Amino acid sequence: MQFTCACGKKELRLPDGSLPAADRFAIACPFCKERMVVDKSDPADVRATFAVSAGGSASAGGSASAGGSASAGSAASAGGSASAGSTASAGGTTSARGAAPSAPAAPAKPAPTAPAPQGQAPASGLEPEIFPPGAKVAFVALDDETWRAVVERFFQDNGYHVSDGGDAATALAKLRLNSYDAVVVDQGGRGAAVLAEIAAWPGSRRRDVFVALVGARGASLDPRPGFELSVNAYLNGADVTRASELLAGGLAEYAAYYDLWRTAAAARAAQE
Repeated sequence: MQFTCACGKKELRLPDGSLPAADRFAIACPFCKERMVVDKSDPADVRATFAVSAGGSASAGGSASAGGSASAGSAASAGGSASAGSTASAGGTTSARGAAPSAPAAPAKPAPTAPAPQGQAPASGLEPEIFPPGAKVAFVALDDETWRAVVERFFQDNGYHVSDGGDAATALAKLRLNSYDAVVVDQGGRGAAVLAEIAAWPGSRRRDVFVALVGARGASLDPRPGFELSVNAYLNGADVTRASELLAGGLAEYAAYYDLWRTAAAARAAQE
């Protein structure tokens, strides 16, 4: 429907569907502010509602462009909003008796669960291990029963408590919950997951743990596979009869390597 205000300043257009249901209604011109009555049943009456620019507002029977707002009986274009009895186009909102609102937004995806941090029990309910204060503890995760028995006996004979690694999930949970002085794992199976967990430790923690790996990649105590795999001692699986001797040698080299660093750290702590 096309209209012209009595002041004659501007020709105005409004969709028929946005007009009030009543045949006669009053409006106010946004330019001259004159209040006028429109009779839709009279073809000769060409005065009617008006439109306003972005950010404007409209009274009864008016319409608003992008970013504007409109009151009862009005229509709103893109980005606008409309109240009771009104309609809104793309980007707008509607209230009672208005056009159907858009579908609700899809719920946000839940954030991934972070791994159980050091010192906190994982979802499995595994609790931290309890050992006497100052006790030395060796973590042993070996599939070969002969190797496991020899390694556990070695550490027990040298004053260590021994913690069995269990399956892969239990091994990772234990490493996150507890602090150990030595870790011995084999190169296959859960060993890869254990080494990846240890590789994520900060340097200050990693330096305090002797890590030995049992595999078939090189000779026992060969520094090259040890360096490549970031372990303190590499033990060849065929040398099980020498396991105690090899572990003693690996621990001695580890202690000598970090002795200077530990001495410097102790001196620095004494000064603080």
